Amino acid sequence: MAYTTGVIVSLIVLSVLKRKHYKNHAFRNGLFSKQMFHSNEHIYIRAFIFSIFLFLSLSIPDYLNLYKPYWAPLTFVMLLHPKELNIIKVTCLRFLGSLLAATFIVFMFSVTKSQDIKVYLIVLALVIFFIPTFFHLNYMLKTFSITIFVLLLLEETEYLHDPTYLLPVSRVYETFIGGAVAILASLSLNIFRTIKNRRATK
Repeated sequence: MAYTTGVIVSLIVLSVLKRKHYKNHAFRNGLFSKQMFHSNEHIYIRAFIFSIFLFLSLSIPDYLNLYKPYWAPLTFVMLLHPKELNIIKVTCLRFLGSLLAATFIVFMFSVTKSQDIKVYLIVLALVIFFIPTFFHLNYMLKTFSITIFVLLLLEETEYLHDPTYLLPVSRVYETFIGGAVAILASLSLNIFRTIKNRRATK
């Protein structure tokens, strides 16, 4: 029920966003082409592919009974942007950045044993300071900084409510599952895009 509601809300938001004016800098930076942005061709098929893999990213960690299964689909959404031109390469770079960030956070929590809040505040301050710089570099560093920022806020909130809280290693598994499913989805969308382009050139 929650998944269906989320999909419906997402489709409504997407339909509203499609009516907005596009910004030229997004095209100049090569995030996606104007033709791809305006194209409604096979939009329902692409939305169906995205939804199937999104559901898969939620069902796998739920089936494995991981600590917080919502993190995998959240990772999936953060990594996969269907309208990007080099979708496979960009998704893989984001996957590496997110996985490295999750591993770093788990390692940091295991070393400090969640005892020193100053360490987290210092790391959080450094991440906030460097995020604007990372945004102008590559996709891996950009995703690395965002994932660290989000995980620090989430896990530190848990720790403040429960001082005995220890970050579970499953955070890495959930990130890996969400990223792996995002890569599979990017492969499927890229194949679909290639077939569509070949038909258009005939």
